[in-house]
Amino acid sequence: MNKEEIYQFITNNPVFFLATIENDKPRCRGMFLYKADEQAGIVFHTGANKDVFKQISKNSNVEMCFNDFKSGKQIRVSGTLE
Repeated sequence: MNKEEIYQFITNNPVFFLATIENDKPRCRGMFLYKADEQAGIVFHTGANKDVFKQISKNSNVEMCFNDFKSGKQIRVSGTLE
């Protein structure tokens, strides 16, 4: 897949799983995509009062997993959040 196809896959499958770290233990939860494109990157939001926000603030290294259950494909994205 090229970059454009990856962004299209992500956009077409906006529910994803986000993995963070808290006290050296992984935490994973479902999230909803706001948008994804080459200019903005992968954009989602959460409230500052949520545990996920606190986890990201302490350690911004995460992994996201986008699934297309109809085709049986998934894309995992690892990186640092801004």
